[in-house]
Amino acid sequence: MSYTVTYPGQNAGTGDVRNKYLKLFTGEVLAAFAMKNIALGLVKTRTISGGKSAQFITTGRAAATDVAQHTPGSDVVASVIKSNERVITIDSRYYYSTFLDDLEQKLAQWEMRGEIARQHAEVLATKIDKAIFQGIYDSAAVAPQDGQTASISVNNAAIASGATAEAKGDAIIDAIFAAQAGLDTNYVPTDGRVFVTSPVYYYNLVQSKKAINRDWNDGSVNGTLGSGRVFKIAGLEIVQTNHLPTPSGVTLVGMVFTPEVYGVVKAMEITSEANYLPQQLGTLLTSYYALGMGTLNPSALAVVTANAA
Repeated sequence: MSYTVTYPGQNAGTGDVRNKYLKLFTGEVLAAFAMKNIALGLVKTRTISGGKSAQFITTGRAAATDVAQHTPGSDVVASVIKSNERVITIDSRYYYSTFLDDLEQKLAQWEMRGEIARQHAEVLATKIDKAIFQGIYDSAAVAPQDGQTASISVNNAAIASGATAEAKGDAIIDAIFAAQAGLDTNYVPTDGRVFVTSPVYYYNLVQSKKAINRDWNDGSVNGTLGSGRVFKIAGLEIVQTNHLPTPSGVTLVGMVFTPEVYGVVKAMEITSEANYLPQQLGTLLTSYYALGMGTLNPSALAVVTANAA
């Protein structure tokens, strides 16, 4: 005797018996990616529907030296505000893929796809974060265009030589204020400025009494020692990541920047597919993206280091 099988993965009892499973996997990857990626939210992004590149227009600043005194009866002389462009080209498509055998999924004592989706998301987020933060750091060596200035460099040897975590944290705060002053001097807008640092230096900041002091704030403004959080210093949001570059011969503490420093162009958003392969008796799970990246304005960057004096 035979029975009609009920397939939970079918839509309305017809079609592909695994159709709903595909949607579950895709949703898990996208949700996990949103929780893990940091860098994309800190730079300028643009999505294109066709073509291989995107154009970003950059303009110079009107100069106070061009303000002229008018002589009655004379013609007005127009000043020129220079403009330029940065073009970012889409790079190759990057992917991460795993294959699940039907029998192995059946025999597993745990839910496999959720864990695999999480790891897909983490590896893609790590790849993109590292590429963007490396690109931002490399922007310090990019020649400024008309109207732009060079990036700021702040070195404080006391960050490395401090005898205690508190002393190191105090030195980092001094460097952050110096970076802020340099950017302000170059007329860099304050909108969206952040200080991105590694966990070691972040927790040095947490232990600094300058960063967390009950006489200066109640904890709702800038966290507490108990929470292990520092929200803002010198008006900057503080972000920690494991994905800062480790340049040779340089002790990179962190970077202060605005979204204007770097651009990302998306041709393919993070996309996930689950394809059943009957000839392999299993499912191929693949996640991928296609992005382009590049420097826009090196003026909007200050690099903080702790090299020996």
